[in-house]
Amino acid sequence: MLKRGRAAFDELNQGIRDIEFLSDPTAGFLRIGFPASVLGGLLSLALERFTRRYPRATLQFDEVTSPGNDFPTLRNREHDLIVARIARPLVDENDLEVEILFQDPLVITADARSKWGRRRKIDAAELIDASWILTEPNASVYLSVAEAFQSRGLPMPRVDVAVLSGLLRMHLLCRGPFVTAVPNSLLRHTERLSLKVLPVNLHIRGYPVAILTLKNRVLNPLARFFIEHVREVSKTMTPSARPDPR
Repeated sequence: MLKRGRAAFDELNQGIRDIEFLSDPTAGFLRIGFPASVLGGLLSLALERFTRRYPRATLQFDEVTSPGNDFPTLRNREHDLIVARIARPLVDENDLEVEILFQDPLVITADARSKWGRRRKIDAAELIDASWILTEPNASVYLSVAEAFQSRGLPMPRVDVAVLSGLLRMHLLCRGPFVTAVPNSLLRHTERLSLKVLPVNLHIRGYPVAILTLKNRVLNPLARFFIEHVREVSKTMTPSARPDPR
């Protein structure tokens, strides 16, 4: 009964939002789930374009775990939509709509002025002795990097600084001779940071970025327009912007 009651009140609330949108198409309210790394790249550009067109709209962003395959706040109707990286195996789609926007591989990065950033070619074995900023061992980024080194028959490098946030890892790169792995899309809009993708032949598996919504829930018009902006910006995120077959 609680689940059905929540759905009923949510539909009434969505109807009120529809009426408000008809009275003022530039206004409205959206609650969006996101991980910080997606906000730093994809969502920041989509938000910039969206707010120019809908200046009176109110958007609330709440951080969610990413990559993930379970998004309870959607099922509880706490968020209108979530934009995040999804883990493999992919999220359970029985009650969620999952639209993959693009594949986002991890790339090894360093400050362009560091000893690593000045190199024109680097062998993966040399990076074993580098000063790494990475996530904790049980996090997805760490596991992907370990998998990449293992595929080359190399041990996992020692992590000097453990930081979960990709944005914080990027900023820390500018404070010392560190290397790290971050989603490729984050680097496309960080011109103020002197970062460089290192020329090393090491493929690190990333995760697809997707829009997630709840099935059988009618989104209000503002949510649909915001999703259109996210789709448009996602086309510029990576060289291989189209999703691969699942």
